[in-house]
Amino acid sequence: ISAVIADNNQKFFSQPELLKNIDVCFFVICQAEQAMQRESQWALTEKHGKTTNLDSIKNLIDIWENCYTAFSKTNNAVTMLDTTSMSPQEMGNIILSKTIEFMKKRF
Repeated sequence: ISAVIADNNQKFFSQPELLKNIDVCFFVICQAEQAMQRESQWALTEKHGKTTNLDSIKNLIDIWENCYTAFSKTNNAVTMLDTTSMSPQEMGNIILSKTIEFMKKRF
């Protein structure tokens, strides 16, 4: 998307009226190389697409890190989770535990 559309989207989703209604938010990332390895386990083809290559994944990680930085300033229920060295089970356990923790605080 263009920089103008990206900026408009960020402004829209950064509105305090929307952010105050978020109970919990996770930005889940992993190192690009690990993402490629995980993707290859499930891919139907070995051909890399425009969103499944190292450069695009690194770009997406930067975007998610910037989003996390912006949103975490206005909402303490926002968490960045780097899953590079986690199994799916570990990731699920952490997300479930943190979700319960946030919900206890909220209610």
